[in-house]
Amino acid sequence: MSAVWEACQYFGGDRLRVVLFVISCIAVLFVWRGRWSRRVRCFIIWPSFLLLVVFLNPTVAAKILKESDANQSVRFFWIIPVVLLISICTVKAAGALRSKRWLLAVPIILLGILLYTDRFQKLRSNWQPNTANWYKIPPVILELSDRIMEDDAYLEKRAIFPFKLSLWVRQYQPGIELLYSWQEDATYTVEQRKLFFLFRPEEEAKANGEEYDGTPVNLVKAGRLAAELEYNYIVIPVENDYIGTLESCGYREIYRANPNAEITAGPYEAAYILYRRENPTGEVGQE
Repeated sequence: MSAVWEACQYFGGDRLRVVLFVISCIAVLFVWRGRWSRRVRCFIIWPSFLLLVVFLNPTVAAKILKESDANQSVRFFWIIPVVLLISICTVKAAGALRSKRWLLAVPIILLGILLYTDRFQKLRSNWQPNTANWYKIPPVILELSDRIMEDDAYLEKRAIFPFKLSLWVRQYQPGIELLYSWQEDATYTVEQRKLFFLFRPEEEAKANGEEYDGTPVNLVKAGRLAAELEYNYIVIPVENDYIGTLESCGYREIYRANPNAEITAGPYEAAYILYRRENPTGEVGQE
């Protein structure tokens, strides 16, 4: 069940909210009445309920979370017409009320719910043209990306980020040229492909049809090749298995994100170190 809760929390950020949503779907499924009931069941309720049952049961959710990433599981939530379903249920409930007092109470209750949910913050974010962090990018991505862009040592912002962070960097800051964002690129040179595998040994094992045995990242080999290919910035998690250091390859630590993070922290709350490439003399060169 932990895998299911992880997927639900990733989607809604609140376990109770997701549980209540599922309960609401089940309730609507059994209590719906009226001439539109058949169409609503066929086109809205049954598909939504089926997606919930199929993709958020413990077996499927655990398998997806183990082999890929949580958001690939919870994306099925996006297919569910949540807004339409809530709207229809609200109108149907209001129309079933015979008392004018209760009918007047419906918009008042809805207004109270809107006020309770972050004081119209969700609505304001849609009305304002310039909303900060529109895509809810994790703060660690903003922090590290902004630090790289503000650094004046190199004009070319060529960087290497850990896997899950790189996905967000690509969306947030196109000015940063990444070695990879998801998997290896078809346009890689031989050296770039080698560097990709050095930073992600699990992908090398997969490419060779082997099972990943937990081989540590060799920072000496990876750092030397990254310097040769002029990747000026490297971000690595503090808690990981490494061989050697990047300092021995001409990189210097310039920033730490989430320095007080716990060892068990997730990928977006963990501690990271940002390194910058230096010349053999130890001085940073403009490019």
